[in-house]
Amino acid sequence: MRVAIVYYSLTGRTREVAREIGNVLEDLKYRIDYFEVRPVNEYPRRLAHINPRVIKDTLSSKVIDIKGIESFNPSNYDLVIICTPIWIGRITPPIRSFIELFKDKLKTPVICITTSNIKRGYSTKFKEYLKSRGIKVVAHASLTNINEAKEVARVLIRKLSDLMK
Repeated sequence: MRVAIVYYSLTGRTREVAREIGNVLEDLKYRIDYFEVRPVNEYPRRLAHINPRVIKDTLSSKVIDIKGIESFNPSNYDLVIICTPIWIGRITPPIRSFIELFKDKLKTPVICITTSNIKRGYSTKFKEYLKSRGIKVVAHASLTNINEAKEVARVLIRKLSDLMK
């Protein structure tokens, strides 16, 4: 099975989660391709939570210019995993922009994963957002730390195995 893991990470935490999930899948002989979505005009890491552009872009439904997905073709994959941090209770602008760009092309089943400091079921909101865009979500998870990534990956593998039967 060929899997695309698409993620955005400003601080590196979501990247670490995406890579950990990918490592578990690779150990099970899945073929993994990683796509790190980046804003063309990257957000500052320092004090990002109070940066006016971060706040404006996050609270609006504005699509921003992104890069890092130039070679992404959803039809090449059996599954797409999308990982995003949560900012101000919402998915990040780069991931929202990725979804808007590919919503009509993403016919492959999707797993959505959120990372945040608080476990609030953000992935449920993310799943509903994806479904409202016509994307088939087969599983979702909210993570608060890297240690959860391996176990979540195993649970997702079990769900996938059941779906493939």
